[in-house]
Amino acid sequence: MAREGSNWEKWTALASLALAVFGGLALVLAWWQIRELRAAAKMQYLDQLVHRWDYEMVEARKGLALRRLDENKKSVRPLDLNDPPTEMVKILNFYEHLDLLVDRGFIDREDVWSEFSADMFPFYADAHSYVDQKQKDSPSTWGGFTDLMEDMRRLEKEWNDGAEDHSDAADILGYYQDEADLEPGSPDVPKKHHQLKNVPQ
Repeated sequence: MAREGSNWEKWTALASLALAVFGGLALVLAWWQIRELRAAAKMQYLDQLVHRWDYEMVEARKGLALRRLDENKKSVRPLDLNDPPTEMVKILNFYEHLDLLVDRGFIDREDVWSEFSADMFPFYADAHSYVDQKQKDSPSTWGGFTDLMEDMRRLEKEWNDGAEDHSDAADILGYYQDEADLEPGSPDVPKKHHQLKNVPQ
């Protein structure tokens, strides 16, 4: 009887161990599935934003470029801080929304840098004087966008040797010249992507 009791205890211990192992594996599998779902959701959000930028925002982007360039598209007009183009405000709001999605974990900063920062740097270089003026009266106005730009500069320095973190007048002009040729809804909208140079492998 003592031997049978000992065997029973062994089988009980083995069963408990098996349940613990399978329970641990189930938790790992559940964690992995949640991680994969979150990654897929982030990519879906990113795809939607890229589509919006490449299609829905093209009219505002082109309109801003045409307003900022002179008639010959050879120089950038002075920015009227008291009456900025409405398209500039629309694009500022788009980038502000990007920062909100980043802060809430719906998209990653690194993906924003890869997909949008090539346009963000020259745009911000042109618009920052207007943003600065608005923030003197209301520091929170487009505060998310300015915070996001700091993140973009950090990533640019870390991953791209700081190649584009400070756009000059020539960069702004070239940016608007490219934007002026966009066609709303065109599937051939030029797309500039950053490639990671210095990411640790």
